[in-house]
Amino acid sequence: MQKYIEENKVFWLDPRTKIMLLIFINIIVFKGKGIWTELTIFAFICVLFGLSHKFKSMIIFSCIYASIFIIDNISQYLPRIVGSLCSMTSTMIHLYIPFLMMGSFLISTTRINELVAMMERLHIATLYYNPVFCVISFFSNSTN
Repeated sequence: MQKYIEENKVFWLDPRTKIMLLIFINIIVFKGKGIWTELTIFAFICVLFGLSHKFKSMIIFSCIYASIFIIDNISQYLPRIVGSLCSMTSTMIHLYIPFLMMGSFLISTTRINELVAMMERLHIATLYYNPVFCVISFFSNSTN
């Protein structure tokens, strides 16, 4: 594994660190501490994408986040029913974007054998993590 890390990656995080970041970001986002906290988290995840050379994902998520932010600000000028629907939808998507970004980062930058090695180091039974890794393997192979 060390040879793979040295040859192909400039920036590398342990899978345990990525999972802890995913949990940490979810807790902070759903606590709802304000727009500056959300923007800081979004910028942090964008930096992680940039350091891992995942520029396409970073640009796509940035465009989605910016469009949701614009829709949320424009919705107050729309008629009441349409504005409420736009505002509710954009708020829900706005809450889930950091979670989706971090999950995408976790799946796209972590190989399955790294996740298996992590689970074995944590002494977690194969029964618990095999179904999850099959799904992750499906998604990571479908994006290639």
